[in-house]
Formats: sequence, structure tokens, C-alpha cells
Amino acid sequence: MSTHLKPYYPYKKPNTGIWYCSVISPVTRKKICSLSTRTRNKKEAESIMNEWAVLGFPQPQTAREKSHLPVLELDLLKHFKSSASKKNIDFDTWSECFLFMLDAYKKIIPKEKAKDLIDSIANIYNLDLQTEETTEEDSPLFLDFALNFMDYDTSPYIQDQINSGILEEQITTRKSFTCKYYTIKKYISWFSEIYKDLKLKNLTAEIVNNFFAHIKSTSGMKLTTLKKEQSHFKCILKYAEKKNMMPSISNDLIKYKAKSETKEILNKDELKKLFSSFDNFSSFKYYCFHRLAVETACRMGELQGLKLNDVKEIENLKGEKEYWINIDKAWNTKESRMSTTKTKNSKVVLISKEMFEYLEKLKNENPFRDDDNSFIFFNKRLSDKPVHYKSITSDMDKMFGKLGLKRKGLTFHSYRHLSVVILNDKNYSNEQIMLLTGHASQKMVSHYANHITEEKKEIYRNMNDDIRNFINFTEKAQKGIDKNENIS
Repeated sequence: MSTHLKPYYPYKKPNTGIWYCSVISPVTRKKICSLSTRTRNKKEAESIMNEWAVLGFPQPQTAREKSHLPVLELDLLKHFKSSASKKNIDFDTWSECFLFMLDAYKKIIPKEKAKDLIDSIANIYNLDLQTEETTEEDSPLFLDFALNFMDYDTSPYIQDQINSGILEEQITTRKSFTCKYYTIKKYISWFSEIYKDLKLKNLTAEIVNNFFAHIKSTSGMKLTTLKKEQSHFKCILKYAEKKNMMPSISNDLIKYKAKSETKEILNKDELKKLFSSFDNFSSFKYYCFHRLAVETACRMGELQGLKLNDVKEIENLKGEKEYWINIDKAWNTKESRMSTTKTKNSKVVLISKEMFEYLEKLKNENPFRDDDNSFIFFNKRLSDKPVHYKSITSDMDKMFGKLGLKRKGLTFHSYRHLSVVILNDKNYSNEQIMLLTGHASQKMVSHYANHITEEKKEIYRNMNDDIRNFINFTEKAQKGIDKNENIS
């Protein structure tokens, strides 16, 4: 048994901010219970958990069974009883396990006495220990393994991440992990109907391909979405392959290829039409939201995450007033929480005086305006959440339909493309544009700017004229040479 594994992992409840300790069984590596540290201070909570790990975890208040034994020792005894009743006991292994758990007693109980101790426990529980030793664990059913993998509390992958100390970097929250496997869980009952007794070691690429063919035929899912779901499913397979629980098949799966939809943008006349009247929008708040998207080239989540204290009015070196917005976070709609920006970078963006005045006017409509840490684009009912993503997109869909602007490929993210195109047409370099957009590479800026606008068409016309005039000049010059030759 690996004694370096922690017998617990900490987590903080987002609604209360209090730190909890999830106690992990060293035998099954499954969660036993959760204990509150009753503190919001991380360092204080860590100190409490470390003390529990050394002296013994207290019994949870909700536990039905009362015992003087700490929770980990009690868990071991229960598991011992279960394994013994199934005639699946290995004395040497259990000696090590039991002594590991009873860390405080190592000095007074020699290893060679472990068998006597186990026999004593067996007598208490009236267990028959005359069993055959199990030399190799049979391969689990694939369906059981997959469901266990996708359960945050029991997932061996999550436990490995926790034990290695990189969980926070790789997987943000329980909710995000659960959301990731929502679709797979929805359709995985297909295995129970067709391959109910399929062992993990017997899973083949053909079976997995059939599974995704089933999803495609029954859900009508787009290839781009199907490709994403397949990558999630591959995580399960690759983990099992890495642990040598099955042959390598993940690279043999059918690869779903799909072209990303071409993004449309508004032209100059459409943009003027859109912002020509507040009445084009269902509310003044939405007018501000859409206009700020164009001025700042921000992503939707970055706009949703803006707080009142992110807007600053400052005086520049010329004594003139300027208005800046700090972009250092974003609202994560899927997890309903604040997170970093997509590139994990921050930036400050200059906005027009007109835009600043609009935001000041919008502040008067904000029911939470007395709190500088409240959202600029507020949710009327909930102070801790901004206006919802679906509310924005639904309103935009209706508005574009009313104005005759609705077309395939035109989305809220089109504003970000439009901002890049406007600047590109004005001959700003990719490096300069990146200051505004926060893109991580010039390649992505070039991708965003790859829209044919009237300005670009005019440039193409001028280039074509230059080439044509050069060709005409060359032809005239050649004719002149030929003429002179004939005269001579």
C-alpha cells in the first residue's frame, strides 16, 4: 500500500466559503465522509485537517454508529468484515493496512503481532478466515468502471489528481467535471442493453465506434459536438490504458472531423442601423451590453463579469478625462461562478465618454448600485449573479430578426470579429490589435480579421487597377519599341 497518499482532501463550499475535509479510505480510496472545519480561513483549515490526520478523524455528527474509534479505523474494520465475509483475505496485506491505519499504535504493536490482532477482530465478528488467497483481481465490468470514473466522489482519476496536488489546475470544480460527462451518462445505458456483461479488458474500438454511431443517430448531434464528446470519452479509455487495465484502443476510434462554422459580421450600414436607436433593444441595459462589446472587443463572459468598480475615470497628462475598464475576470456560465479570462490574462480598455455616460446612467437602474462590487450588467433578482447568457442571446435573436439582420453565422461573438476587422481596415498591426482583444497569438487575430469588407474590396480594386495599369504601360512600351524597329 502507498503510504504517501493523503487520507483526505480539502474542498471549500462555494455558497458558505467554509472548508471541509473529505476523509478517504486508504483501502478503497473512496470517500467515507465529510467533516466541517468550521472556518473560512484556508491555513487554519489545513492546520485542523493535518491535526486530524495525525490524531484521528472525529466521527461525523450524522453518523448512526457511535464508536470510540476514529473514523478511519472504523472504516477499516468495516471493510475488513466485508472482505472476510466474501472470503477474500490476504493476511500480509491486511497486516500492513491495519498497522498503517493504527499509526499511533505502531510503537506498541510489532508487525509480527498483526496476525494475532486480526484474529482477535475476526473472533469478535465471528468470521471464518480459512480462505484461499486471491492472486489477481478480475477485470471490472466496463459499465461499472465508466460510471465510477464519471462520478466525482469515486472517480479514480479525480483521486489521482488530488493526490498529485494538481487538481486545482486541471479540473476547476465538481460541477465542471459533472457537466463534462453529462451527455455520456445520458447515453451510456446503451452498454447495459447490448453489452451488459462486457469486461473492461474486452472493450474494443469497434464497440466504442458503435456507441458513438448510436449517439449520432438518436441525438442528431453536430459533428463538432460529437467530436468533443468523443474526446471526453477518450479520457476514460486513456486512464484505463495507462493503468494497464485494458489494451490500447483510444487511437483506433473513428475521428469525427467537422469544419467550424464561418463567422458572419455586421457591415458598416448594419452597425449604424443597430445602434441608431435605443428602441432597437428590449432595454437600455442590453443596448449598453452590445455597444460595449463592439467598443472593447470583449468576450461575453468578460462583459458579464464586469463590476461597478472596474470602471475608472482618470485624468491623463494633458489634464483631460479618460475612461478605462479593467478586464481581469470572466463569468463562467456553465459553472455559475467567476473565473479567469480565457487566456488567463488581464487588460485595461479605453472607452468613449459617451459609453461611460451610458454606463453611469445604467447604474441608476441597478438595484445593487450601493455596492461597488456588484455587477454592471445586473440580474434584477440575484445580486451575486449577472444577467444570464440565455437572456442575452434570446434577446439578440429577437432583435436581429426584427431589424432584418438575422442570418446564419451571426452571433454575439461576431462583435469581437467586427472590432478586429474595423481596426485591421484602419491598418493597425496585429500586435496593436492584440492589446485590445487580448488574443494570445497573431495567428488568431489574422483569423478574426479574415472577413471581406467594403474597405478591403476597395483596396482590392486599387491593387487591381495598379496591376492593370502596369500591364497596360508595359504593352504600350513594347508597341513603341516595335514601331521604332520598323522605322529603322
